[in-house]
Amino acid sequence: MNLTTTVNQKQLLDILLNVGLVRPVFIWGAVGIGKSSIVGQFAEQVGLPCVSLLGSQLAPELLNGDDHFAYVIGYADGTVRPLDNISRAEVATIIFRLLDPDVRDEYLTTNNTFEDVNEGMWCNTAISTLARLGIVYGRSTQVFDPDASITRAEFAAICARFDNSGIEADSSFTDISGHWAEDEIELAATLGWIRGYTDGTFRPNNLITRAEAMTMINRVLQRLPEDEDDLLDDMNVWPDNQPDEWYYLAVQEATNSHDFNRKSDGVHEHWTELTADPDWKQYEE
Repeated sequence: MNLTTTVNQKQLLDILLNVGLVRPVFIWGAVGIGKSSIVGQFAEQVGLPCVSLLGSQLAPELLNGDDHFAYVIGYADGTVRPLDNISRAEVATIIFRLLDPDVRDEYLTTNNTFEDVNEGMWCNTAISTLARLGIVYGRSTQVFDPDASITRAEFAAICARFDNSGIEADSSFTDISGHWAEDEIELAATLGWIRGYTDGTFRPNNLITRAEAMTMINRVLQRLPEDEDDLLDDMNVWPDNQPDEWYYLAVQEATNSHDFNRKSDGVHEHWTELTADPDWKQYEE
């Protein structure tokens, strides 16, 4: 029989000391709450080696968390424009690229009900496929509005639709009560995929920037280099993404295909080799 219970950090250590010696214990929780350190205390107290897989929370099953390929492509002028807004069509295209290959093949379609997304448009396959999956919604059954910039709430809702953990959602954001995406925002926040601002707000109706979108996606997929030393010298670089910017690591992760090793903390990654970018043009013609 498998038992599931919710505990605090002190209770978790007690459970490990009483149960972890005789049977496996699976621990789930958002990134950064101290799971690995608790396992370290457990190992120290019992005097036994302990392998922690706590940080390697798997990507949602519909997404590809194994292959860290570039899912954002820069512009012809050599920039990546991290502070620009991002459109609904661009978000759908990014998520489409990140689908598990088997899922993408199973649901692949160019048919949809949207009058403003037609065959021949570069984003048609991505939007049609994700609409069939139930991941993206239109403004109505006839209108998708592909060129409109996406809001933080809309993006959080898309991320939340990939979760099937059954976790009880909650958040302390002060400005989402009654919002149409309140439940999805709370779920994505509980999973550690999104964060608010220091004043306690989430600002759901603000437009999301490309840098914010890449940061959220990387959290969902556990694509998290810890510092510049985890990157490679011959990677793609961008004049508008400098190392002193808060989004630098997120943008580099999103724009470079690479192999990686998971670091000892079970959360962060270290790049080992750059790899070829997939050919996405076959889906955009």
